[in-house]
Amino acid sequence: MVCDTLTIDNFGQPVHIGTGELNAQDAYDCLRAIPFDAGKGVTFVQEARKHLEWQSNIDSLRDPPSPAATAFGHVDLLQGLSDIEQKAQAKGYASQVDFDTAIRTLLSSANDGHLGIAGLCTDSIFSFRFDTILVSVANSSTSAPGVYEYDSLGSGNDSDTAISPISTIDGRPAAEFLSEYASLITLRDADARYNALFASAARHGGVQTLRGMFRSLNTLWTGYPVLNYTYANGTESSWHTAAFLNSNPSRWNYTTGDELFDAFCAPAIKPSSTSNETTSSNSTSPEEPSTAPTQTAFSEAYPKPVVRDPFNTLAGFYLPAPYDDTAVLFIPDFHTDGEDVYTGLALPDDEPANFGKAAAEFISRAKSDKKMRLVIDLTGNGGGTSLQGFNLFKLFFPTTPIYNGNRYRNHDFSRLLMKSLDTYGEDYTDEFTYPLARHFAWQGQVSPTQTALDWTSYRNFTGGETSNLTALTSFQNFTANSNPALPVQGYSNATTTFTSAPFAPEDILIVTDGYCASTCSIFVDLMTSQGGVNKTLVFGGRPPSSSRESNESIKPMQLVGGTRGTEQYDWATLADVAGGALDYAQERLNASKPTLSEEEIARFKELMPLPPSEFPLQFQSGSVNLRNGYDKGSDVPLEFESLEAKCRLYYTKENILEPATTWRDAVDAVWGGKSCAAVGGGGVDGDRSQSQSSQDETQSNRASAMTRGGPGVGAAVLFTAASIAAVATVPGW
Repeated sequence: MVCDTLTIDNFGQPVHIGTGELNAQDAYDCLRAIPFDAGKGVTFVQEARKHLEWQSNIDSLRDPPSPAATAFGHVDLLQGLSDIEQKAQAKGYASQVDFDTAIRTLLSSANDGHLGIAGLCTDSIFSFRFDTILVSVANSSTSAPGVYEYDSLGSGNDSDTAISPISTIDGRPAAEFLSEYASLITLRDADARYNALFASAARHGGVQTLRGMFRSLNTLWTGYPVLNYTYANGTESSWHTAAFLNSNPSRWNYTTGDELFDAFCAPAIKPSSTSNETTSSNSTSPEEPSTAPTQTAFSEAYPKPVVRDPFNTLAGFYLPAPYDDTAVLFIPDFHTDGEDVYTGLALPDDEPANFGKAAAEFISRAKSDKKMRLVIDLTGNGGGTSLQGFNLFKLFFPTTPIYNGNRYRNHDFSRLLMKSLDTYGEDYTDEFTYPLARHFAWQGQVSPTQTALDWTSYRNFTGGETSNLTALTSFQNFTANSNPALPVQGYSNATTTFTSAPFAPEDILIVTDGYCASTCSIFVDLMTSQGGVNKTLVFGGRPPSSSRESNESIKPMQLVGGTRGTEQYDWATLADVAGGALDYAQERLNASKPTLSEEEIARFKELMPLPPSEFPLQFQSGSVNLRNGYDKGSDVPLEFESLEAKCRLYYTKENILEPATTWRDAVDAVWGGKSCAAVGGGGVDGDRSQSQSSQDETQSNRASAMTRGGPGVGAAVLFTAASIAAVATVPGW
């Protein structure tokens, strides 16, 4: 068989057979030799279902609220699990790879970046990638783009260099092939998925996203050991898939699929309870305090920043003449933990406060330097810590109350869990920052406008037995949870930087590439629906030729193409919460003050989700979208609401090689009188439209338009956004 011919030289190096590089098909065939254990597969699905019951929009995914909403996701996840379970029971999967693929594909079909499963056992052995990087480039910002290899663009911006686009891939029109290939990317919008395939200097969240997800689709098998393509000039060529080992053995010691199953798929053997328990030095020794560096490197693709957070979560720039009344605030993500991707340094515990201080410093400096246009670039922003988004909104609109409506999904176990905590507030009045209480006890909830609720029991929270959603509450009690380490301006002891809005909403422009998700989505929703920001612009997306419609014109594109769910919750935490609630209910029962009866506790144990470590098959992690978000007065989850950008542009070669030029092009389109490739609802200003034809304008006219100020402060803010998939990084990628 194939597996016994594989040898591994070094971690992160290509898989070899003998002295030659192995065709990736052989590595994939080795994975296909891993047998499928039907019993374990059935149990795996049954346990996964307990977690998926918490997916907040699972009922809307089955029955979308409108025909148009089906574009953002339309799948019956629970029925899909039942189908997989039945096939597993019938031993219908030829290998573990087929089972893992079925699970992954089902969850991906929901187009929700908060829902997923990572590190399924056959996904964890090898990583695969194509030997190319693609870009989508247009001749002008308003013309349809073509697909190019990144290396063909050259290192400079020589517009006279003739390069040929790729016309077909695997015998199909390139854009059509790529649109379908992107379908497994967990974004709700097809244009955002298409954008994610291509290289972007702004998406700095990982090696994969720097080079685009066509190169490596979450490190999964590409489906093609060799993929043929044709240039528009008729030249034919091909890309090859390479395979890499994810683990670090000195040799490849596996010769059969059964051995691979035992090593990577079967549950890990737990240490004996009688053995001496040890913990790593990292968990027993006090952590050394993180020290913020003062001179870390920022991306070389951008100009030198005027202000930046030392860990590169935020950077501010001033544009050169004739745009020198414009400043730029670049926010690549809202994460407050993990590492600075440029330096590898761990983010400090007070990074949220550092982020807020850097943002406030830059806004203040831009005002004092009389910048009339302020550009805040969120390209690459896949979300992060939600309170960061709320805090940034309050920086711009300090006197505007936050409305933040959320709902959980009601199901048998969620009702039992909330009932089990019915008296939690009586027993633990000082512990409402603990997730168990903050998320699931009724006493920890506040209204979407942060006011107290006149609730008296868990029934107020869960609503009627027939309702599939809980009552409307806020994401968090900002007064209770805002603190110096994670502040929300205007709540608790967190003061506001400004006494009034530093920029009038009509002077703010939000720009994304559609790949905005999670906290980025929350921030954009706050700015547009509550801050009154009405100018929005999106870059990229599919060309009209990728549509099934013939002679289709360029259409508007979604501003937020990633998940608009308000909270991601991992399966391990769900299991931990369930265990904590069970312990509390048992304590109350033992004290003859029960919240759950013995029968209900038995039912609780039957329904409670297991942690990933106790599943019958190994995998790394899983997650669900715990809460739907809602606009005020709407019963439709934001995930299924359309939010078109007012203006759409495409990336040019200059934009790819010098991403800061997107700021100039966006300002030209919105304030400089130039055109958009497509105009969304209400036009660029929300109350007018622009033609799609290209307009040339003299520099003096552009400069004149640039100096026009609106009412209020007269400064403009530009936002661009994109999301990052968390993937394993392999040396040499």
